[in-house]
Amino acid sequence: MSTEAQVAIQVSVAWTERDRYDARRELPCIVCDQPTRLRTRHDEPCHPKCFGQALERELLGQARVLLDDERLPGRDRLQAAGERS
Repeated sequence: MSTEAQVAIQVSVAWTERDRYDARRELPCIVCDQPTRLRTRHDEPCHPKCFGQALERELLGQARVLLDDERLPGRDRLQAAGERS
């Protein structure tokens, strides 16, 4: 029996720390190359929306790898184990 898993990931980034803003200069965002005065915690120029979208893509990729990993129990295997107990 084949089951299809779906994953939905939504990330919202809210940078409120003052050190996230560089009033002295704009630099190109590491994701979209558009100028920004905002910085990541590693002092990389990045818009919060771009950072969130990049994080969503990374998390979605990791989730797909885990869902495809046959070593992990799938829904059909979990249901079969539950029926035996």
